[in-house]
Amino acid sequence: MLTRTKTMYRKIITTVVLPLLLFAACSTHTPEPVDTRFDYGYAVYYGPHYQNKGIDADVWAMEFFSSGVRYDEAAAAYSGSGRILTLTDVFAEPSADGALLPAGTYSIDTTFSAGTIIAGRRESGYDIGAYITTLVDGRATGIDYLTNGSMTVSPADSARTDIAFRFRRQGRAVDFNFSDTLWVYVY
Repeated sequence: MLTRTKTMYRKIITTVVLPLLLFAACSTHTPEPVDTRFDYGYAVYYGPHYQNKGIDADVWAMEFFSSGVRYDEAAAAYSGSGRILTLTDVFAEPSADGALLPAGTYSIDTTFSAGTIIAGRRESGYDIGAYITTLVDGRATGIDYLTNGSMTVSPADSARTDIAFRFRRQGRAVDFNFSDTLWVYVY
């Protein structure tokens, strides 16, 4: 009788429990949630900053913040939790006044020509190009360098700019949107 009971338990384990455990182990992992919207953004217009290096395009730098991130000017530090998208070098067609980022698609590339964004990387101790910083309670907990993708700029009117970001990080698509006033500072 004891042998029959052991045999029955083995059958249950091998036909019910073991397949359930294997199925659970093989199920797909849901990636971490990624903010899909930025609520605040600004751009800095540098004009033909690299003209002395033979680059005939205007240069812009941009930063976008998800809703949980704040910047404390007095402390010169970020607070809160969320994501910051930084684009240190966006190359655009020359502009007469730099008041608006020209509409169009800007792709991550290495050509430094109009319509491109420098790929994200760390160089000489600095983060440059396109990258996302993750903040938790005001502390940077990670940086993802973006090396592929694009952004499409569509000025909706004088008060609002729509930008669709279609990037890839760590081999997967990351899509962000911005639709608000893009504050522009001329350097």
